[in-house]
Amino acid sequence: MYSKLGWDHINNPRNMGVIKNPDLVGSVGQKGSGAFFSIYIVICDEVVKEAKFDSNGCAASILCGSYITEKIVGQPIESYKLWTVNRLIVEIGGIPPGKQHTPVLAISALYSAFNTPA
Repeated sequence: MYSKLGWDHINNPRNMGVIKNPDLVGSVGQKGSGAFFSIYIVICDEVVKEAKFDSNGCAASILCGSYITEKIVGQPIESYKLWTVNRLIVEIGGIPPGKQHTPVLAISALYSAFNTPA
């Protein structure tokens, strides 16, 4: 149900956790009340220097968080606008039925960090 790339991120998540004193934080949902996703970003010279995520911990959310944070680090801050739910789904090799909300949460949290609607 997950791609080879997907299983790699699920089994070896990158950037999972919380950054103390981030420059930007974007959150969707509420921790402890079902599905939630938060992204923490550190900016230096208009480039994403560090990014981490926190989620409810299901495989799909770990995959989406690990992948998106890995991809935005080192990129100019404006590059977040290139990310869409569809792009994330395609790049991770698809998402299982019943988990389609997860990439929506990840992308919404990313846009929320930059105070822009997804």
